[in-house]
Amino acid sequence: MIGKLPHSVKISYFRFLLSYLYPQLLAKTSSKLNPVLEVRLSRGRLRLDSDNSTYSYEDLYDTFHTPFTKLNMSNHQLNNVLVLGTGLCSVPFMLYYHFNQRCRFVTVDIDEAVINLSRQFLPPELLQHIDFVCADAFEFVAHDAQLYDLIAMDIFIDTQTPSKFRSAEFLELLKKRLQPNGLLLYNTMVNHQDLERTANNFYRSTFKQIFPNAYAFRTSGNRVLAFKKSEE
Repeated sequence: MIGKLPHSVKISYFRFLLSYLYPQLLAKTSSKLNPVLEVRLSRGRLRLDSDNSTYSYEDLYDTFHTPFTKLNMSNHQLNNVLVLGTGLCSVPFMLYYHFNQRCRFVTVDIDEAVINLSRQFLPPELLQHIDFVCADAFEFVAHDAQLYDLIAMDIFIDTQTPSKFRSAEFLELLKKRLQPNGLLLYNTMVNHQDLERTANNFYRSTFKQIFPNAYAFRTSGNRVLAFKKSEE
């Protein structure tokens, strides 16, 4: 809503309105993994961009907003949520502000620069609910003992998901970390022919083998694969 800024950025009201016409660059940094990381205020929301991809966009991050809406996420009782691939914490942001989830979030990212941007721009009230972990997500999941009501898998280096995160071994690890009735949402990019081919092959040859009851949500440029663990 115009005039309401649920984040910590301090910006003039004029510049806030201007963001609905032209994205406003707020911060720019880089790292070994992400040579380009840019935070913009766009349409009144914070957006994190890499060179060729949008990592985060508050409630306009349709990749997860569409599944959350279709799954009526406000009606779910979430206690522990794991987010693999931090961005600017769009998943915690949406669940907290738009779907009334006052749960504990664990976000894992291998790039400390990305985590630092979240710490810089997120509001203190949301930061109190987030545990940031700077680590390789594969290693984290392999050694973690916590069970989660929701796991959001959103790992990209620009437009690519490293191959180890598409392995059957990694998917089995995710499955073990789900509570009974826990939900896995796994983001794949399909906005180019080669990316769509890779995503389709992964879904058919690996994801459906580990999660036979899996299904998918099509969003703008992405396909989010979903699986709900049965009660034990």
